[in-house]
Amino acid sequence: MSDINSLIKMINKDFEVADGLSEERLRELMVNSFAYLIEEDFSKLLQDPV
Repeated sequence: MSDINSLIKMINKDFEVADGLSEERLRELMVNSFAYLIEEDFSKLLQDPV
């Protein structure tokens, strides 16, 4: 399994991410997700995982 696929598997525990994304596309999705959480739902970003 490639590193990017391993990373996607870990990220899928908290986010819905399609398999087979390029590293560039995954980075773009994560940056956008974190930016959204910082601006719109900061408490969710900081909450402890269950």
